[in-house]
Amino acid sequence: MEYTHRLFAALSTLFLLLATLAFWRSKDAERVVKRTVYVAMLLLVAQVLLGGVVIAQEEESLLVAAHQGLAILTFGVAVAAFARAKRPP
Repeated sequence: MEYTHRLFAALSTLFLLLATLAFWRSKDAERVVKRTVYVAMLLLVAQVLLGGVVIAQEEESLLVAAHQGLAILTFGVAVAAFARAKRPP
């Protein structure tokens, strides 16, 4: 299970990184979309760091809950950015 989690985390990181780069380079993307994607990327960095702390602290339940909550927040922000980007002008 741990390796599956790491695989999906790596794929999610790659996807969000590529999306962030695409929006950063885009001249057509709305400013709010770019900022939202940047926030999602910052949250992802925090998520990765918190994941390291969770492992170092031997999966203490409060840290695991914070890690899960931050994952949900990161996902929500990313979905909001992509939904706004797909909205017709």
